[in-house]
Amino acid sequence: MTDNLAQLIQNEQVGGNAPATDFESHENEIDSEGDSQLISDQTIVTSTDNDIEIGVIVLSEWIDDNINNLPKINKPKAQLQGVPENEQLFCTVLDPKNAINKDGHAVRFMALINNANTFPVLNIPGYDMDVYGNGFQIMYSISSDIVLKCYGIKTGLIVIYCVSINNQLIPYKKVKLKKKDTVIIISNPNRQYISENILAQLDLEGFQIQYKQVQKELDQITDKQSAITWLLNKQKGIRDINHLLQIDDIIIWLIS
Repeated sequence: MTDNLAQLIQNEQVGGNAPATDFESHENEIDSEGDSQLISDQTIVTSTDNDIEIGVIVLSEWIDDNINNLPKINKPKAQLQGVPENEQLFCTVLDPKNAINKDGHAVRFMALINNANTFPVLNIPGYDMDVYGNGFQIMYSISSDIVLKCYGIKTGLIVIYCVSINNQLIPYKKVKLKKKDTVIIISNPNRQYISENILAQLDLEGFQIQYKQVQKELDQITDKQSAITWLLNKQKGIRDINHLLQIDDIIIWLIS
């Protein structure tokens, strides 16, 4: 790669859809210690007897072993002059709208993730990854029941535990993985509790307070199940981690 490419990346002139991801400069309001109305683990998860322990690895090491499993991400073989090896992760990301260029090829944009050699991710295979202007997301399948959505932000990794119910990934717990952490414990969901709560009466007024954007589309919301479906569909078009996490928090609140 030439120094011109390095200069383009430095100036964040690569890929208007997603500027370089810089965990030192992007201020993120997320604080997983108390920013959502989470419920007690005694009801939302089952006994700790079958908990799973997963180790932690840095992103720059994890990506090399997993790149072939990540359909949206390519990692060009490039060495930028003056940039320490593995400190920055340079990759190309599939256009979120699946655009095709005039030559019939899928459109991709370039992205840069700083501090890749110190940033923690889970040391298990991932099946999907996406990059946003204020971080990234990695998806992990733990079992036929459990999927983890992991959001990389400035201060660490936020892990959203999801359970598959009626072909939907329902968030049921959120934890914060800090850069000093070496393992994370995956607690199994209380499927019966969650399934029953999805069918419980919806607090429509409280839902509107939690997520004001729904007020213009209340005709689509009749119960908790329709509210959750609406929120999950809303997430599909969002490219901001703060907004994605807000919706995850609301769904956890809904099933509480």
